[in-house]
Amino acid sequence: MVIRSSLLARFLSVAVSLGLFGAGLVMTGCNTDDAPVTAKNSKFKVSDDSGEKGGMPPATPPQGAVPEQPAAPITQPPLTPPGEGTPPVGQPPTTPPALPANGVAEDKDGSLTLSGEAAQLVEAINQLKSTEPPGNTQEEQLANLVKSQQIIVELSRRLLTLNKHPKLDQFALSEATQALVALAELRDPSAPTRMTLFAEELSKHPNAEMARTGRLMLFNTDMIAKLQANEKVDTAVVLKGIEDLLEKDGGDQQVFMVSTRVCQFLSERGESDAAAKGMRMIAASYQDNEMKELSDAAKSLLDSANVTELNVPSMLNDVYDKKEGAEDQLLAKLQGLFKDKNPNPIFIAPVLDVIMRFELLGKSALVEKMYAMLETAYSGHENDEVTKQLAEIITGGRKRYALVGQPFAADAVTVEGKKFDLADYKGKVLLVNLWGTFSPPSMEEMPVLRKLHEDLRAQGLEVIGLDLDVDLARIEAFFKYQKKMVPFPNYLSPEVVAGKKIEDWHATSLAQQFGLQSIPFYVLVNKEGNIDSIFHFRLDPERVGGRLKELLGLKEVPDFSIKPAVIENPTIPRAFPTPPLEAPPTTPEPPAETPAKPATPAKNEGGSWLRKLDRQLATAWSALANHSFLAEEAAEVKDAAATPPEPNAYLAKPDLTSTQLTDWLLRMLDKPKTIQARPGFTAAIVDACDRILADKGAKESEQLLAIENKLAILHTAACNDDAIADEQLKEFVAALKDDTRPRVARETAFYLQERKVLDAAALTPEECAKLLPELQAYYGKEKLAAKHLRMASGTVELINKLADGDAREKHFTEFGTLFAKSSSKELARYGKKLAQKPETKESDLVGKPLELVGNLADGTPFAWEKYRGKVVIVDFWATWCGPCRKEMPNVKALREKLKDKGFEVVGVSVDKDEEALATYLEENEIPWETLAGEEAGELATKYGVRGIPTMMLVDQQGNVVAVAHNIAALAPQAEKLLAK
Repeated sequence: MVIRSSLLARFLSVAVSLGLFGAGLVMTGCNTDDAPVTAKNSKFKVSDDSGEKGGMPPATPPQGAVPEQPAAPITQPPLTPPGEGTPPVGQPPTTPPALPANGVAEDKDGSLTLSGEAAQLVEAINQLKSTEPPGNTQEEQLANLVKSQQIIVELSRRLLTLNKHPKLDQFALSEATQALVALAELRDPSAPTRMTLFAEELSKHPNAEMARTGRLMLFNTDMIAKLQANEKVDTAVVLKGIEDLLEKDGGDQQVFMVSTRVCQFLSERGESDAAAKGMRMIAASYQDNEMKELSDAAKSLLDSANVTELNVPSMLNDVYDKKEGAEDQLLAKLQGLFKDKNPNPIFIAPVLDVIMRFELLGKSALVEKMYAMLETAYSGHENDEVTKQLAEIITGGRKRYALVGQPFAADAVTVEGKKFDLADYKGKVLLVNLWGTFSPPSMEEMPVLRKLHEDLRAQGLEVIGLDLDVDLARIEAFFKYQKKMVPFPNYLSPEVVAGKKIEDWHATSLAQQFGLQSIPFYVLVNKEGNIDSIFHFRLDPERVGGRLKELLGLKEVPDFSIKPAVIENPTIPRAFPTPPLEAPPTTPEPPAETPAKPATPAKNEGGSWLRKLDRQLATAWSALANHSFLAEEAAEVKDAAATPPEPNAYLAKPDLTSTQLTDWLLRMLDKPKTIQARPGFTAAIVDACDRILADKGAKESEQLLAIENKLAILHTAACNDDAIADEQLKEFVAALKDDTRPRVARETAFYLQERKVLDAAALTPEECAKLLPELQAYYGKEKLAAKHLRMASGTVELINKLADGDAREKHFTEFGTLFAKSSSKELARYGKKLAQKPETKESDLVGKPLELVGNLADGTPFAWEKYRGKVVIVDFWATWCGPCRKEMPNVKALREKLKDKGFEVVGVSVDKDEEALATYLEENEIPWETLAGEEAGELATKYGVRGIPTMMLVDQQGNVVAVAHNIAALAPQAEKLLAK
């Protein structure tokens, strides 16, 4: 049935878009060709009967989440296309059929004739969908687009409550779903609330199938949302929920998928036994399903249950702890997975995951046993591609672990053509980094390598790079402008330097020589020239440091930790024949102009089966790997998986000239903020700029544009906490500092001055006092704009370090007056607040009650009273404030440490940009409540908050104990309060 399949699939897609549960659940109808009911294919007509007149009753929006008054009822023009209701020439006009009491009649052709409120609602929805949102700026148009989608949801909800006709309900359901998807993509904070309200109302619908759809959505929001948010749950309650769902609504693929997803989350949380029980419960319910794909998936789910029940992480810990017989027990348990003649390919992933971990530990004998186990199990598999690609993986793996103890050699040359010669490093310990500029994990580790190179070179360590890039022009541009990022020698495969065209880095001679499937990969060579050890992905301070201490004869293990981002998954742009099936997006974005969102290393979607090793231990969703519920769509997914994906879908085409690249840049930089914020966009802009700058034939105007845009895009990313972009910005500015062209000199002057402010965070109060007059003079000469926000917030951070309260007040007033003249509304507002002398001083707050009122960022009311009995830090902050963002990890760390002892954090955002706030809270997974909106700004004024971040420590009775501007100043007092 349509409602049971196609429409439910669209509901699931909305929930995925809103983050109510994980991606990978969306499926289309089961053997149905029904298309979504839309304004174009609904065949609705307006009756000539005017018996029901009057305005349309307003929809009932969620509190504070929708405009107070929906669009006025639209009665013109009629929905019937021109000429459709006109009788043939020579015939008398037809009299419209009398309508039933409910105002809806179904014609012979299946179309509906509507009157009264139903007609008004349908017409209003169609009118909103066909009208361009008004606005003089892009921001105004986007704001009005959000409002129109909100109104469509509310109109559709109203239409559903009328319950006039199944087709009309179907139309309302389709329109609401599409509008909710749009709201999610536009990052409307009210979207999750609207989704929940819509599902609750739908679950009470008189139509059984509609009500079932609502129940399924509510199950998702209740069960999966809690598991995904890592909330504490009773596994017995979760399993009972699955049992009830299967008993009441089971039988089709949607319930199978949703319940299986719950088991996956249980497994990821370490609840292996509960996850396996749930999987077996689902498999038992579906094993005799009349739909063959589902019954086969149920059998495969039993295999997933077997893997989950093994509890591989626990067995690995036993091996790490060197428990007697642990290795033999692990081998025996894994061997048990391969008892059938054609074992399920989903078993490959967990075994390869274990192999990779033991390869790092140097357990070559155990690794070989596991490779032999896989070879035997899949040597005659019915799927030839499985056998073939597994053989390639095993061959590469054996090459890698066989390296240890062998003399090091590398057939590699520099860009200038100089061959690598081990004799150049005689008597040195050599750390070889196999990497690529296209690999984010490689770039994230580069600061660590640079620190090792700088700190230990005098002790006898040399670092070299073996570059897996295949685009020579790209690597030349990289080193021209970012040479300081890689200060050690760098070599490439000879065929790349010779100009040979290679599509995939795996095909380079260096990748083949070392058997590489992923990068970064490291080889440590002793002073005798033999390979001492190998490392994957990260340079672990304990393991690598221990080996360096011994090889270099150091007294202590060297400390080279910089806390780079944790790399959960390597960069492996390769496909495997049976990847876990990922559903296609509901509305695919067109290529080129609005490319699909590129995958981030931690969340690769489709295509690269191996890239999911670290997060995929054959969990429940893998049960669907070999089954297609998606018919043609599934075939398209598999075809796409067979082709190695591009590292970055946003990159400009490789054959563009500098003039074409300049046009491409201008088009890309005109995209909405939501697109520019996507992963890969910044890298694509930087890449295009580098290609223009590397082109000796480029016009000066093109080069200047490239310089300005590279600086701007890196600065934007750096302001959004992208440490790699900030490092690239610093290096690029350093490379440009001697450029005398006025446009370049003006830009570099700003970035150098901003860097001085950022680096001044480590200065003493006395040193800050000396720097502030220089900054005041600089701001007085500049036309301050949005780009100065980070620098301005950094300046306020310096003022807050001054011990003299009168001096602080003086600087707040002076700098605030300067900032208030900015063309940036955000900076101007910030300046006015700084310049305005507060009625309440921070010191006056101590010992007095703190009262917080208002709405949270999602629009729901805030309840301050529920925090009584807890120690709370109230953090006044903003997304555009650099010091605030810098302090956020410290706030998170303190909350994580103390949250089980009665400690909590409440955020008060002074942001005016609600979209920026919603994006930050979502992307950074801020777990505490955040007040936002006008009332939040009023709270900041009420309590004399001028410079941010400002943090107030509140005791169990709700009284302010202390006020500070960083978490370190409040942490000791918070712990004392909790100890009482």
